This record gives sequence, structure tokens and C-alpha cells, in this order.
Amino acid sequence: MKQKLTLTVEADAVHRLKSLATRRHTSVSALLEEWSARAAATPKKQRLGQRLRARWAGTTSEGDARLEFLLGKHT
Repeated sequence: MKQKLTLTVEADAVHRLKSLATRRHTSVSALLEEWSARAAATPKKQRLGQRLRARWAGTTSEGDARLEFLLGKHT
């Protein structure tokens, strides 16, 4: 069952959405439905710091300034 939804967004975002919908020969509603379905189905990406820590599990970053910086920035 379809349900109405009211959104408040910037005017330029509305213009971009309507333009995109026109180019794809669809509606803004259909674009948002497609986006929400894709977003819900896509697994959350792991942050870089988490990937680095997993890759080098059991090692220490002490003494490696580059690794320390990356881990500090991305975790």
C-alpha cells in the first residue's frame, strides 16, 4: 500500500531530483523508493581504521608514525 510522505529539503535538491526523474522517465517518488531499497540492501562499509586494525591484528602500531596517524584519523 502506498503512503504519502512530506519532506522538507532545499529548493536546489528538489530541482535536481525532478531533473533526474525527468531524464530517467520516472517520478521523484520512484527515485526515492529505488534509493531507499538499495540503501537498505547495501551492507555498511567498514571504516578504513577498522580495516587496518583487522589486517594488522596482533601487531602494534607503536613506532610507526604513519600507521599511528592513519589509525587515529580513521577510527
